[in-house]
Amino acid sequence: MTGPQVSKAAVEKDITALNLNSLNDLRAFVAVVEHGSFSLAARQLGVSQPAVSQRVRNFEIACGLHLLDRRAGVALADTGREIYHRARLVIARVDELEATALDLLGLKGGKLSAGYATPAFAIPLIARFREKFPAIEVEYQFGNTAGLFEGLRQCRLDVAVTSLLSVPQDLVARQVATQKLMLCVPKEHPLAQEKCLSISQIADAQLLIREPGSMTRALVEQAFNKHDQLANRVTTIPTREGVKEAVAAGLGFGFVLSGEFGSDPRLVAVELLDMLEPVGVYVLCHSEAADLPAVQSLLEMVEPAGFLPVAG
Repeated sequence: MTGPQVSKAAVEKDITALNLNSLNDLRAFVAVVEHGSFSLAARQLGVSQPAVSQRVRNFEIACGLHLLDRRAGVALADTGREIYHRARLVIARVDELEATALDLLGLKGGKLSAGYATPAFAIPLIARFREKFPAIEVEYQFGNTAGLFEGLRQCRLDVAVTSLLSVPQDLVARQVATQKLMLCVPKEHPLAQEKCLSISQIADAQLLIREPGSMTRALVEQAFNKHDQLANRVTTIPTREGVKEAVAAGLGFGFVLSGEFGSDPRLVAVELLDMLEPVGVYVLCHSEAADLPAVQSLLEMVEPAGFLPVAG
């Protein structure tokens, strides 16, 4: 006489949906099967034999199945074999999860996805982080400010480093430095001898500006609007490096932020009069990511550098 037929759906019940107490019950079931004894399982788990018996019974009730044949010692019932194999898999995954969590808490493993629009500030900070936590794998992504915001909010990025006039409310920020908007001109051009220039002096020049979404472009547009000026000839060139190369090639004047100008013997950065207030350079993360161990450690490493003039 065969036993009751069990549907495949019942056998494949999703054990991972069980609560934490059921996980202890699952561990008791696997221990009893592996040791062939309730007493040996209790010794391994560090609990009493009655407690193990109750946990196994709880697990059978949760599954809706009789999993053990208790008539001759302890043996798996026909219905228990599939559950046993799946139970071992669940325990292995839970143990792996716990080990990973411990590694992450101790910064002994894991990943950090870092985006930046200002490599001059981001890379040295990440280098210090890598030196202190070499087991953390860092992924790098370059982009403009708008793209970095999107990456943080869609959880593609853990942290981002960029310049801002103000910090959005849903982001956590640590300020690294402050910098000003400057005009980039060829070293041999007559304007390179000027200590500072007004917006009206350059309104009719060929101007090279960054793409929409970059903080540099936003600052340029705000500066012209503030002084009711229109830039008559404008060319959009993506990336800071592209703007500098175009200026060096004589294609026009570009705009850079003082701490990001770098050192280029072909170029000079000239201060602009009546500009907006200096902008801050920030390390940012989403508020929900601020407590992640790697993110928290990186934020704690931020050392404000104050105002940064043009390098070089």
